[in-house]
Amino acid sequence: MFDPSIVHFKVICRPAPNRGKGVGSASLRLQEVTTNAYFVFTEGIFDYEETRSASVEIICSDNADSFNTRERTLRITVAIGDANDHYPEFGVTEFLAKLPEHSPKGKRVVQVTATDADSGIHARLTYSLVSSDSGRCSVQEIFNIDSTTGVVTVKNSECLDRETNEEIEAYVAAEDGGGLSTSVKLRIRLMDLNDNSPLIEVPDSLSVTENLPAGAVVGRVRCTDADVGSNAEVRLELSSNNTQQVRNAFDTISESGNAKNSYSFRGKVRGMSEVVGLLVTKKPLDREDIESYTIYFVATDSGNPQRTTYKSVQVLVLDENDNVPTLRFPQLDTTVGYHPQVYTNSPHGSKVCVLRSYDPDKGENGTVIYALQRDTNGSRYFQLDQTTGELTTAWHHRGPLPGVYAVRVLLYDMGQSPTKVAWNFFVYISPRNPLLDSVHLSKSSSAGRASNITALTKSKNRLTHTTVIMISVAVLIVLILLISCICMVKVLLRSRAKSNHQSHNQRQADGGIKEPSTGMYSPPALNMIFTQAAPLIDNAMAIDNLKHTFPTPSHSSWCMKPFGQNEVVTQVTPDGAPVDGSAGSNYLFASLQTGCNTFSRGGYSALWQNYPIS
Repeated sequence: MFDPSIVHFKVICRPAPNRGKGVGSASLRLQEVTTNAYFVFTEGIFDYEETRSASVEIICSDNADSFNTRERTLRITVAIGDANDHYPEFGVTEFLAKLPEHSPKGKRVVQVTATDADSGIHARLTYSLVSSDSGRCSVQEIFNIDSTTGVVTVKNSECLDRETNEEIEAYVAAEDGGGLSTSVKLRIRLMDLNDNSPLIEVPDSLSVTENLPAGAVVGRVRCTDADVGSNAEVRLELSSNNTQQVRNAFDTISESGNAKNSYSFRGKVRGMSEVVGLLVTKKPLDREDIESYTIYFVATDSGNPQRTTYKSVQVLVLDENDNVPTLRFPQLDTTVGYHPQVYTNSPHGSKVCVLRSYDPDKGENGTVIYALQRDTNGSRYFQLDQTTGELTTAWHHRGPLPGVYAVRVLLYDMGQSPTKVAWNFFVYISPRNPLLDSVHLSKSSSAGRASNITALTKSKNRLTHTTVIMISVAVLIVLILLISCICMVKVLLRSRAKSNHQSHNQRQADGGIKEPSTGMYSPPALNMIFTQAAPLIDNAMAIDNLKHTFPTPSHSSWCMKPFGQNEVVTQVTPDGAPVDGSAGSNYLFASLQTGCNTFSRGGYSALWQNYPIS
């Protein structure tokens, strides 16, 4: 510490006594290395952050005689240099920030700060974001951080979806200039915005059976909202856009209640985040009235602004076998057989009529089957197709007598619990039509000729051309004879009718010679009677039952129409003929000039013809 060349004696140095300790003096030590050469050594480890410098006061003397000794006092100050011996410190274990979801780009989130006890470059900090599991987007995709200030801002607002990731966790690292770094957790909690509309979950189509009582459950409706708080407070109800028919027939109630015990028709179901309602009926439904309904639901949340969702559902009303079949044609207790006309010699299978029925039910419940009942006088003369309803003649060679015949048909559907209905009507069978006989004969001849030609063909053409010509001539002769017979029959019929008319006039001129009695037949259901000469014909409601007889000079000139319910006819003139315009026992007699060929009573009509039959 002293230059030995400038002293005459040995120099002795020592720390100054009784001067107090200098800053850091306890950490410095003075030690003589060689003669008149001293070094200052450290006694311990210096902490720059606690002691930036250390000093010591030294007294040196030249060791002359006690009277001429000279001393000098020195202060030695040692500057402590900084070492990068401290890590950056954030001062907290984690940072917590709140951020509205879908915040725009550049929005400030939070500022993180750290300190470093070192100095200079060792205290210069750089901030960065450390990747972590934050959902579909990485932290670096969502946020930016200012490396100098530690300010965190939004980088991508689309990744800030609270319903996808309610809280984002990230780590922020602070690194000093010496390479030492420290990280801290950053939690960013996303605050809800009303960015989700309510979601209505219900099948697109539902069904309910008709005639169920009010309160019948049609289906379950679930409504959810992914938001929270008031944004998720949901109200589910039927939309006001529904038709009046829907509003009268359906409503919603909460599933938490018992539909049978707490049925109130308040129509609104409320809840937080999730509500479950039941679509119920307000009255029994009738499929035949309305088969399907389109129902609109509406769900509204309580956010600001409110969000609303609509959902439509198709409700199909299932059929129940609650309707009976009815016959549209023929009408009950009416008479058919005029169009087309049915004759006693109509061929087997001739069409009488086609029954037309109606059942408003659907499917098998509305499919009508027909069955001909065997308890009437007309049942054995007809056959009925159970599916098409076609009524045809059933006789082959010997047909019934002319007259009115009762038919009873049983209608029933094909449902599980079929409904059966009996239906009565009448068929009028006209007298023999000669033209039908000629048609039958012509058909038979044609059929025989066809079979002969077929046989000739199968004989491998053995017949010569001459034989074919002979057969053709024979067929022609047969046809000529047939036509001649038909003409002769017509001439005979006309001649016979003329003879009867002349005989009738002769009897009138002879003073009323009485003819044989005539049979009178009355279908009670029609309240009609008519006269018919023997042989007897079937009565419409009972087989071959002769009701009354009375003599009359010319029954073909008279007809009778009902006047009441009693069928007995007693009033006649002395010569046995009814009086024109007079009343028998509840019957009114009128001549043909009065015009009684067609009668109508009780809504039923029938044609009553007056003709003689020998």
